Amino acid sequence: MLEDDPRWILAKKYPNLLMVNPVTGKMGDYPLSSQYPLGWVKIIEDLVSKASLIPVPEQVFFTQIKEKFGTLRAYTSYSYKELDFLIKEAVDKSSQTCEDCGKSARLSEKDTWYATLCAEHE
Repeated sequence: MLEDDPRWILAKKYPNLLMVNPVTGKMGDYPLSSQYPLGWVKIIEDLVSKASLIPVPEQVFFTQIKEKFGTLRAYTSYSYKELDFLIKEAVDKSSQTCEDCGKSARLSEKDTWYATLCAEHE
């Protein structure tokens, strides 16, 4: 059920950063809640909670958060030095965190498919 998904709960906690329609820029029912693996929820929560403390204009929000080539990707409506640093920090953490369970992991490649997985999920 969507209401029980930790990604959805996080989106509801930070609606001004995670519930904005990237096309219109308006608040709405557009959560970025299912575009990243469950194992990275803590990384995203850390990123978003720190981002919420940065004094930036209201129109700054995450347009996309996802996994690509085995690591986290986070895109925003505008680029700010402090926010870019937080995103890089989150990307670095994702390369060492299992995308399935959140345990310590390593980035690996199998048949041209990249994933960050712990030994249990490899």
